[in-house]
This record gives sequence, C-alpha cells and structure tokens, in this order.
Amino acid sequence: MLKKVKRALFLSVFTLVAARVQPLLAAEAGVPLKSGYRGISLSFDSDRVYYISPGDMVDVIAVYGLGADPSAAGNDWGAATVLKMNTVLAVGRSAARPGQSVVQLQVEPLGGEYLETFSHSGDLWLSLRKKGDIEDNPMQLSTWRKLLETGLTPLLPAQLPLKNDEAVKQGQAADKMVRASVLASVESRMREAFPALSLSIASDKVMFVRPGDRIDVLATIDGGRVTDAKKQKITITVLQNILVLDNRRSEAHPGQNVLLLALNFAEVQSAALAADTSDIQVMLREKSDTEVHAIDPALLDKMR
Repeated sequence: MLKKVKRALFLSVFTLVAARVQPLLAAEAGVPLKSGYRGISLSFDSDRVYYISPGDMVDVIAVYGLGADPSAAGNDWGAATVLKMNTVLAVGRSAARPGQSVVQLQVEPLGGEYLETFSHSGDLWLSLRKKGDIEDNPMQLSTWRKLLETGLTPLLPAQLPLKNDEAVKQGQAADKMVRASVLASVESRMREAFPALSLSIASDKVMFVRPGDRIDVLATIDGGRVTDAKKQKITITVLQNILVLDNRRSEAHPGQNVLLLALNFAEVQSAALAADTSDIQVMLREKSDTEVHAIDPALLDKMR
C-alpha cells in the first residue's frame, strides 16, 4: 500500500513537472551549434520574429539612445546593424512572458558580449535574409537627425514583382495557411540582398493592405525636447515604395497585424527605428506607381 502511495505521489510530481516544462519544450526543432561559436537566447515580441525559424540567417539591428539624454527627443535615437549573417538555432514561445518568443542565435564569443550589451542599452530586431545571401557591405548608423536633415534618399528601392497572382491569393488567405507553407511562400518572393522585417501595427491601419501591394510608411515623432515649453509633432515619410510580402493578424496582440516588408539594408534600419521610437502610419500606393521622391518633413508651423 505504501509503495502504491509513493508511486502515485511520484507520478503526480512527474506530471506537474512535465506540465511546467512543456511550454519550454514547445520550440521548433533546433539546428546544431558549430564548434567555436556560442548559442545565446534572447526574447523578442512574438510579432517581430513570427517569420523566423531555425536555420534562417538573420542580421541583428539595435535601436538605442544617443547622447546624454536620449529619452528627451525622437531625433536622439539611432539604429545600427550590430551583427550580420547569424544562424538561428532555435525558436520557441516564452513560458514566462506571454506574447514573447525566445530566439537562440549562433554567435562568435565576442559577438555574444556585444549583443548582450546592446540588449541592455536599447531594443533589438532581427531582419530575415534570403538563404544564401552573402551581402556584407559596411552599414551606417540611421538616426532621426539624419532623416530630418537630408530627407528621404533611399539607396535602392526594392523591386520585387510577384511572379503571378496566385502568390497574392495565397497571401490573402494567410490566416488559413500553416506557418511552414507561409514561410515557403514568403521566401519565394524574396531575393538576395533584400532583407525582410516584420512590423506590428494597428489592424485598422492596414486592413486594406494585401500581399503584393506597395506602401509608404509615415513616422511621427516629437520635434522638441521634453523640457521645451513648446513641443510639436513632425511627420516624415520614412519609407517609400515598399513591397508587402505578407499581412496577417497578430497571434500575440489583439487588434494588431503583422506586416512583413521587403526592404534594402538602409531601409531595414530606418524601419526598426521608426517602429520603436515613433507612431507609424501606412499609405497604400497604386500598383503601377513606383516613383520615389525626396519629401520634406511635415510640421504645423509650415501651414501658418
């Protein structure tokens, strides 16, 4: 009888432990770590890494404050690509933080130190590369100050026409597709040297945007420091003629949608900067309109 009680208690404890551990094991099948590298796990908003799977190659973008008082104004923030071409080892939902996912990255030992430093100094993003992409050109820091002073001067608009309407139809039925087939469909629309970034945005702003559409992205920031007696909003067209690879409802945040955008390596930093430090809005383009123009920032003083 005593043995039966002990066995029942053991099974109860085992079941409890298994139940508590199960969320930690609910991760996609991992990729082996290479010798000489390290695996580091970081948590991200699930929308930011929705399209990222083990085996993918990603760049790490850090959005962080510049100067002595970066929280004082929108244009005191910058975005930099701090690590390139890192392999994703594993992805799983966070057991401790709802709406968060854990991504394990393969990094060099020194890269891991820098990554941990940036994770405590700002916000991190992962941009998804097409498999086999080896672009490794030097990257410049993206800041609001530069964007406001020089206007919009993209290095190269992303020209990624879809092969046929079938891909668009698949995207429109995205909510009914399993994630694996979505990823396969999305990657077929990407090409080398054009990374993709997923942004979480209010569903009301993008309910009429479909995969295959092209959009402009507006960003509104504070034009003055918080200590200024008078502070006004500034709106800038931070991205133009951007191809939408996918648009779907967020599984982590009700009332939000996840947009997967095809960008170049300058635009991907600006997109992360805008998403982290401004209020963003989307404007839909007519499909044949692919022109890109320098556009001055808009502020109310210009209308007086």
